Amino acid sequence: MKSLKPGKKPSLLKTWKGWNKSYIFIGLLVLALIAVVFFIQNTGMQCNSDADCVAAACCHATSCVPKTGAPNCTGKLCTAECVPNTLDCGQGSCICQKGVCKINFK
Repeated sequence: MKSLKPGKKPSLLKTWKGWNKSYIFIGLLVLALIAVVFFIQNTGMQCNSDADCVAAACCHATSCVPKTGAPNCTGKLCTAECVPNTLDCGQGSCICQKGVCKINFK
């Protein structure tokens, strides 16, 4: 860069011209990587293990949800009927598959 006269400040444009383009590229690449990691962590991940998933309904559940979305079954009475294609009578269990809670029928 050219030397400046005493008391004169370089313009912003001239300062940017002195930057190495590869440093700017690397900086942008790092920012993009951070954004991708943040996006992956915060999209669609309901669970990490089967223990994170529970029945979506108190009685005759046909789907599973994360524990944080579990229904309040306090005081709820269910029939002893084994309804087909539900979690009743051990027909299936809740599992975590690729970050999503699902039923695994036996």
